[in-house]
Amino acid sequence: MDANCYFKEPFGGINIIFVGDFAQLPPVGDVKLYSHLQKEKIATQKGQQNVFGRLLWLSVDKVIILHELVRQNILEDAQFTSLLTRLRTGLCTQEDYNFLSAKVLRNTTTNFSEQKWMNAPIIVSNNNVKDSLNMESAKSFAARTHQRLHLYHATDKRKGKSINNCNLRNKLWSYHSGKTEQRTGILPLCKGMPVMITQNYNVQNGIVNGCIGTLERVNYTIDDEGYRHASSCIIRTENTSGPCLPHLHDHNCTLIEHIW
Repeated sequence: MDANCYFKEPFGGINIIFVGDFAQLPPVGDVKLYSHLQKEKIATQKGQQNVFGRLLWLSVDKVIILHELVRQNILEDAQFTSLLTRLRTGLCTQEDYNFLSAKVLRNTTTNFSEQKWMNAPIIVSNNNVKDSLNMESAKSFAARTHQRLHLYHATDKRKGKSINNCNLRNKLWSYHSGKTEQRTGILPLCKGMPVMITQNYNVQNGIVNGCIGTLERVNYTIDDEGYRHASSCIIRTENTSGPCLPHLHDHNCTLIEHIW
């Protein structure tokens, strides 16, 4: 068979499955698949890519719509479930607004030494606040467990070579995670603290995005200035389903530095 024939079919003749919810927020910094093309930008390279992308999308001719809501418990929280259904189509009521407003924390001081804050999920609107809360939570956990909290610094590189300029390196470490693809320049860690995996690392064995576990060990190096640089860590998580690596206990997995 002529290899060129694959390019005559959409997606090279490969079956593609798209999964998503068009009622959610649009992609950040990109064009929605169902948006109108901007004629004035079609002459640009990106504009032509958008045209080809839209044509590919229009070639999809089989659609399956899922109606059953399983992420929320409908029986236990019927009000929130019905609110979500209206929210996705822009049909919220005044009662919905009042319900959500009652859940907003205003002028509330977080205290991670209190039981109600220890495992409380917190939703914030920007990465600066998220990074600060994670740091304070890590400090509180270390204090409660009578451990020393260690800071592990990123090993930033340019063209494959480590950055040794102190000013540039410190500047990169100071960036919030929104500027660094959610990879913090300084990561606080101590044994036993709860952690979450944010990438699909080993789907077959259950080590996936959203997997929650506890930190068992950190392997690291120390540079000439005394900074720690993590190279890998051991995470214990009950989500694992396959065999672990040799010399590891059950439900323990290894993550390398490029994963966090």
